[in-house]
Amino acid sequence: MSSLKQQQASRLQNRRKRLVNRVRLHHTGMTAKVVQWMIPATLRAVNLAWLGDVRADVSVLFVSAEEGRKLNQEYRHKDYATNILSFPSDDVDFMPYRFLLIGDLVICPEVVQREAREQNKSEAAHLAHLLVHGMLHLQGYDHEDDQSAEAMEALEVRILAQAGFSNPYALS
Repeated sequence: MSSLKQQQASRLQNRRKRLVNRVRLHHTGMTAKVVQWMIPATLRAVNLAWLGDVRADVSVLFVSAEEGRKLNQEYRHKDYATNILSFPSDDVDFMPYRFLLIGDLVICPEVVQREAREQNKSEAAHLAHLLVHGMLHLQGYDHEDDQSAEAMEALEVRILAQAGFSNPYALS
């Protein structure tokens, strides 16, 4: 790697470290396509979506549509691949100043890409929305009734706007 490329990579890495200071994402199964969607604004949105007082760890698993369908069937009894599944951690015991494992997110990039195309938005914007949505689920937010859904959506819109994304619920 050339010296200039090393400097650019180092600057990008330092910039990402500044943006990712409250939430650590541990990801598995990330493809080159998904890496392109993980722009700094996406990481900023994830950090803004963590409302806790301590630092947080989140495991993110990227799966195929078939694996996503199986998991959705097993855990939600719905026989289709979904865009994201959230699994909050039951273990909230942590040491002060350490990262708290708040849960796991499972994302199906094939569904993210299809939905982004259908909704006329970029994959990065849709992924950011889903990560924010999942982060809020990990913290106990839900959309089981109209009042809860409105509150969660309003919070998502505010967080995404702070990170530089447009309202994901606005009709395009």
